[in-house]
Amino acid sequence: MRTFITFDNLVNNPVEAFMNIEKTLDLRFPVPLNQASDGLSQFISKDLIHHHQPLSDGCEQSEFIELGMTLHSQLIAAANSELQVNFERLDNIRLQINNIQHSFSSLLVNQLMDTYKIRGDLQLTMNKIFRSWSWALGKPMRFLERGLGKDV
Repeated sequence: MRTFITFDNLVNNPVEAFMNIEKTLDLRFPVPLNQASDGLSQFISKDLIHHHQPLSDGCEQSEFIELGMTLHSQLIAAANSELQVNFERLDNIRLQINNIQHSFSSLLVNQLMDTYKIRGDLQLTMNKIFRSWSWALGKPMRFLERGLGKDV
């Protein structure tokens, strides 16, 4: 048995997302969700959202991106219970992605993986900064500096 949830649903309503997981998979988490709701809402916050890029910006797309978009739409539809998941189609997409990936040099793949790890670490650091007291206390000063035309 499998279930799918979207990242947006998880971030916007974590308790409901976990309730759907329990219901669909017929399982119970060690801590009842009504007791864990405050902790879940604090741990899974909207700060985890660090991009708002549309899936398609109208430019020419590679086969790799098209496969990713197809996979994404299939999983979103499954998470929203709009269709039964076609696992044969998902396996086919995985094979196509693997074939494309094997055509990349391992050096490029490693460089991309390292770059995304660094980007993720930087995003976490920026999220911590934006939630810090010093950032909140400095907000009025940054507002005044912008009003005076200074680059902040």
